[in-house]
Amino acid sequence: MDLILAVGGGSVMDCCKAISMAAVYEGDIWNDFWARPGVIDFEPIPLGMIVTVAGTGSEMNGGAVITNEELKIKTGRDYPKCNARFALMDPTYTYSVPEKQMVSGGFDILSHIMETYFSEPDEDNVSDDISEALMRGVIRDLRATIQNPEDYIAAATGADTFELVPVEPYTDADLNYNDDSSRVVYEHDNPDARTVELVESTVSDWESYDTVFIGYPIWLAYHNLIQCTQA
Repeated sequence: MDLILAVGGGSVMDCCKAISMAAVYEGDIWNDFWARPGVIDFEPIPLGMIVTVAGTGSEMNGGAVITNEELKIKTGRDYPKCNARFALMDPTYTYSVPEKQMVSGGFDILSHIMETYFSEPDEDNVSDDISEALMRGVIRDLRATIQNPEDYIAAATGADTFELVPVEPYTDADLNYNDDSSRVVYEHDNPDARTVELVESTVSDWESYDTVFIGYPIWLAYHNLIQCTQA
């Protein structure tokens, strides 16, 4: 094995760091490196990171928080030899996960900033000024990101948008995928139920488009939309 590629958020990246060590270490990595600090006198398998959930910063260091489910112990260690060889941090990758995960990443960023902001010293200082600016930026950009995510894709591709609006709108209860009796769960489990009557189903000048991007079904927590690029 030449490379381990971690695609995801902090948990995925931390896990891959531990795997990169366990794959070449003959001992018990929990006992020797997480239950207590250890010395890595071997070369872990190289790591690459593709970040889809922002917040942890795990792509920038060798730190890994690991949980031993049997012992119910969670602890973190930082080993520079587990630093990623490269990290791809394109903000658009956060659109590849459900909105709830994207928002969670934003709040993760805020919580890390607040750790520093609410620490001593209590007097005015440059660090607090920077933290306040960062928090304002995260709040502003996160609101814009979740408002109309399809707008970014449309702008990037030079597309028009056409939204599929159901005659019977989806309520919050309908969209509760944690409720086995909800509308989205029923549609997920019954493909025939996904034929939903729409307010409008015809796209103007349909023949003028050469490429059509179709959004995910609403029960996957994504917006329903069609994006078309003109020829």
